[in-house]
Amino acid sequence: MNELIKSTYRPVKDELYQLLLAAYCYRRKFEKLDERLRTQSRYFLLEEVTALRLMSNEIVLGLCKLDDDSSGWTLLSLKKEVLKQLQDQKLVQQINQKAKKYRADINAFKVKHRNAYIAHRNVEDYPNMLNLPDFQSEFRELIASALGLFELLWGAEVSFGFRLGSQEGTIDLKSELGLPCSSI
Repeated sequence: MNELIKSTYRPVKDELYQLLLAAYCYRRKFEKLDERLRTQSRYFLLEEVTALRLMSNEIVLGLCKLDDDSSGWTLLSLKKEVLKQLQDQKLVQQINQKAKKYRADINAFKVKHRNAYIAHRNVEDYPNMLNLPDFQSEFRELIASALGLFELLWGAEVSFGFRLGSQEGTIDLKSELGLPCSSI
């Protein structure tokens, strides 16, 4: 991919970064919830569960934004631009297959999560506040699918890290989330 396309579609990369950061924080908080239920005050637990619900909503929205038909900065718009430039039909086919799988997965996900918790609500009652999505079973595969499609379109493996400070080093978000390395 040429540098002009990378520059134009940098917001897609930024959206993925925010998605991975939210997923990292969500997974860490979610994994510690059982312990905190036993040891913390009810006030703290209310704050913790509310933060988890908001983070899960952010993950859902981030995944949905990457699939938005009406935005110029999505995986779909990036795909259209990249396909205009490609001559390699094998790579075009690979991109189309990954995009088709992502779209099928995200559509089922939208119905289950976005429509129940965030927008286009189609249920009468808001879900129980402790009914939170599990990262491994609900989010990990779809995030990996979005990331895999993005890196294929980008033409290179992309690292996503968060530098905590000079004493702690950098968190490798992909590694911490157990996301597969790119095959590019």
